Amino acid sequence: NTLKEALNKEFAGASAIKWYSEDNKTFMAKFTLNERSVTAYFDANGTLLATRRYIAVEHLPLAVSTKLTKRYPKEQVRWVVEFEKEGYTVYFITLENTDTWKVIKSSSTGDMSVHQRLKKA
Repeated sequence: NTLKEALNKEFAGASAIKWYSEDNKTFMAKFTLNERSVTAYFDANGTLLATRRYIAVEHLPLAVSTKLTKRYPKEQVRWVVEFEKEGYTVYFITLENTDTWKVIKSSSTGDMSVHQRLKKA
C-alpha cells in the first residue's frame, strides 16, 4: 500500500516496522534503521511529515555540543532526541545532575531554551 511504499522509499533497510494511527489521518511508523529506533509520521497519502530518533550525544552538531558543555558543565547528558519536520531539526537533550533533570530544546545552530525542568523525588 501507499504507506509501506513511502516508508521503503524514505527509509530503505528499515526493519521491525510497526504502524499506529489514532485517527486514520496521521500514521506513525516505529522501526529500526542502522541499529537505531526511529519514529516517522506520515499523512494518508504517504507524505513524510516528521521523524524522531534517539541519537548519541557525539552526533549532535558541534554548535550544540559546545554550547551545552559551556552552559551546563555540571550536568550529564542522559539522552538526545532528534526531531525533524519540514527540513528543520530540533534536539531535545535530557540532562541530569544530583537534584534535577532538565530537558533542553536546541536548534541545530545552538539556540537553546529549557523545555522542561524536573526535581528528583
